[in-house]
Amino acid sequence: MTTTAVDLVKRYYGSLASGQRTNLMDILDPNIVLDFQEGFPGGRPRYRGIKEYFEDFLELIYGAIDFEFVPEQFLESGAHVVTTGRMKGRATGSGVPFDIPFAHAWTSNGRQLTHARFYSDTAILRDAVAGRPALNPTEQNKELVLAGMKGVFIDRDPTVLDRLFSHDYRQHNPSIANGTAAIKTILKSLPANFSYQPGLAVAEGDYVMIHGRYVGWGPKPMVGVDIFQVANGKIAEHWDVLQEEVPATQSASGNSMLTSPQA
Repeated sequence: MTTTAVDLVKRYYGSLASGQRTNLMDILDPNIVLDFQEGFPGGRPRYRGIKEYFEDFLELIYGAIDFEFVPEQFLESGAHVVTTGRMKGRATGSGVPFDIPFAHAWTSNGRQLTHARFYSDTAILRDAVAGRPALNPTEQNKELVLAGMKGVFIDRDPTVLDRLFSHDYRQHNPSIANGTAAIKTILKSLPANFSYQPGLAVAEGDYVMIHGRYVGWGPKPMVGVDIFQVANGKIAEHWDVLQEEVPATQSASGNSMLTSPQA
């Protein structure tokens, strides 16, 4: 009897529940091949056959994490199915929870599933197993913006603009055009003595603010606040306020204008 590939895949996810796993013997081909991306915690990159799947992979994975796959979409093309969804659970040793996206690519022979490729955020899984909680989205945004600013203005690496900034980056500084090309042009013109020193960084939702010090941006050192909006995992928009620095020895209070600089 021929079963559609998507029906077999749906039955696979339903059979992972405790007490249902014996059904996997009917769903998976005896010589099934399962491939995992590099970095999947504790496992091998490939398992061959139903015996390795049960005795090596399942025993390993259920010993390290307590989880469930929550499929959200099935994309079918003949004998092939791609499933996307969420992998939710917690590491059994550390108790650290995780909730990550997954994509699984399946192949069927019309009776059973013969090949699977599993993709997920292995870094978050490894951190959970090691007892390191994942950053919340707001903290992720702050880390992204700090990496972007340090990469551009400390490392002087223009490729950071391609990797971390949005392709339609919006600029509100009146002297700089929209897009990352304008920043790349500025990088080329910065003097040899230019330096950037980030101070306090604060994030709220999609917005990140960094207090920083620029030397070589103008005739005198500048202290300013850069405000960024993050969208779809990229630095998407920028505002800033800059003023010339007055050294602490010359200020009325005797205090520095810059918050504690970061390492």
